[in-house]
Amino acid sequence: MHEDLLQRCVDEALKLGASYAEARFHRRYGSSISTRNGELIGYGESIREGVGIRVVVEGALGFSATNSISWESLKEAVAEAVKLARTHAKLMKRPIEFADARLGRAKYEAICLKPFDSMGPEEKIAVLAEIWDRVKNAVKQ
Repeated sequence: MHEDLLQRCVDEALKLGASYAEARFHRRYGSSISTRNGELIGYGESIREGVGIRVVVEGALGFSATNSISWESLKEAVAEAVKLARTHAKLMKRPIEFADARLGRAKYEAICLKPFDSMGPEEKIAVLAEIWDRVKNAVKQ
C-alpha cells in the first residue's frame, strides 16, 4: 500500500537522530446521513487517511500526524515528532524504555448481520426512516 512512504518516514526520523521510529498509516471510510422528522436533509460519503509518526529521541517520546500522504507533509510530520521528542528530552528525569516485544501488523473488522456500508444510499435512508417511525411511535404510546 504505502509501505515505501512509511519506510521513508522511519529512515528520515533515524537520520534526524531518533533511536526508534514508527510510521502508521490509517484509512477510514465513512458516510453521513442526516434526517429531520423522517425527511432527508443531507447525505455524504468520505474517505479519510493519514499517517501517525512516533519517535524516541534522547529517551523522550515525540508524536506527530498528518492527514496528507504527500512526501513533503510526511517529512514535516517526522521533523515535528523529532523536534517534540528532543524538547521533551530536556525535561525527562529517566529515559523511556520499551519492553522487548515482537512488533507486528494488525487489521480488524467489526462483523455485522447486515453491514450498513454494504447498503446503497436509498436503503440506508429507508432504514433511518424506519428507525424514525419506531421512535416516533414509541413516544406516542
